[in-house]
Amino acid sequence: MKWPSAGDTPLPLLLSVDCGALPRVDGIDLPADGTLLFFVDQEMDHEDSSGRYARVVYVPGGTETAIAEAPDSACVRERVDVRAELRAELPLWLEEGEDEDWHEF
Repeated sequence: MKWPSAGDTPLPLLLSVDCGALPRVDGIDLPADGTLLFFVDQEMDHEDSSGRYARVVYVPGGTETAIAEAPDSACVRERVDVRAELRAELPLWLEEGEDEDWHEF
C-alpha cells in the first residue's frame, strides 16, 4: 500500500501495536492478531479536528509484508520497544491483620 499521507504530506509513523500481545478486555473489540499502525502528524492534527492528519492501518496476521521505505526521514525515527503490564494492588486496610481495627481508616 502507499504510505499514508495528508494530501502531499506523508504522515509520520508514531506507533505500531502487536494485537496478539494485547490482553483481552471485555468491551474493547480489538483484533486478536495482526498489527495496528498509527500514523499522525501531531502538530497538524492538534490544530485541525478533521482527522485528516491521522490514520490507523490494520495489517491482519499472516499478511505478507515488506519494510517500506519512508518517503521522508521525518516519518520514521529510532525504534523504541515499550511494554505495559496490568496488576492490582490492594489498599493498605486490606493488608492489616484480623486483630487490627481497620475501620478507623
